Amino acid sequence: MRCSLSAVVVGAVALALAAQVARTTETDQFLAWTVELVDSADALDTYVNEELQAVLLRVRGKKTGCEDVTKRFFRHIFPSMSHPRIRRDLLRDFEIDRFPNGDVGYFEYLRTSVYRRPAFPYIMPMARTWEVNGVRLGGDKIGHMLGHGRYYYGRYLRARADGFGVEEAMEKVVRWGVGVESKIVGGMIDGVFSHADLEANFQGLRVAISFCEGDAPLLAQLDGVWTQTRRLEFSSYVNPGFDESYNNSYYATFRWKRVQPVLMDEYCQLLYDERVQRRFARYREIDAPSFSRRLIQREYEDQGRFRRHEQFVETICYGQEGMEVAKRAPSTGP
Repeated sequence: MRCSLSAVVVGAVALALAAQVARTTETDQFLAWTVELVDSADALDTYVNEELQAVLLRVRGKKTGCEDVTKRFFRHIFPSMSHPRIRRDLLRDFEIDRFPNGDVGYFEYLRTSVYRRPAFPYIMPMARTWEVNGVRLGGDKIGHMLGHGRYYYGRYLRARADGFGVEEAMEKVVRWGVGVESKIVGGMIDGVFSHADLEANFQGLRVAISFCEGDAPLLAQLDGVWTQTRRLEFSSYVNPGFDESYNNSYYATFRWKRVQPVLMDEYCQLLYDERVQRRFARYREIDAPSFSRRLIQREYEDQGRFRRHEQFVETICYGQEGMEVAKRAPSTGP
């Protein structure tokens, strides 16, 4: 039986979309605004460093370059988006505190989130909220650092091999990431353009670059053996841009129609809760927008794309005045 060209194309597109669905997870930091969580930075760093040592043992005696060792580590700790071993191991062996906890099922979590219910034909796996270095984030962001960060790193190395400088290579990678987020993930899969996901992707790239580049690379070859020169402070790459209630997403129309009423009805009254304001004040103190966030601000938001300032919770609650306050916050640009 011969298949038509159109059927082959449709099948290829379906497979690509299925792969992206497996990679797509949403989260809701609004729901955890007033919840106390134990910080998981130490557990995360301990696990990552243990796994790096395991990879270095595997490559001992093998002829391999530093960049290849880096890629091996990323593949080892996060084999694929559909097989996020790091999240499983952390939850099982290190008892990462999260909200909602494991006793709350998917549909119960979804019903209480800002998304409320599925939007046919989209399926939204939901990542729980963790706290790392005082920053609230969806557990999926660690996957973005390692999974998407690995893809960013591969593209970065190819750009460098083509003669581009460090910042030129990073710019090419960030632009590619924006395209994937806007045209496939946020555009076709779930209708949520996540700025926090893009920040996590970029920080994963920074982690990868630190293995072999800079004044004090993480790896060095001593007597032909790749050795870790210092502890990898993986959690230090987590920043306020990972919190989707602070570095908010841009919602497509069908999503926004559901999210907006929830923000108005449930979170305007909590916006000035002492706990929320204390956390956001700390965010503003430590926040330093990355190369990726500055580029996205300059090249996309300032040109009228992803007009998320209209969807700030401050805008929803306090109109134009709230929008102006939010637009001046570090989370939205330099």
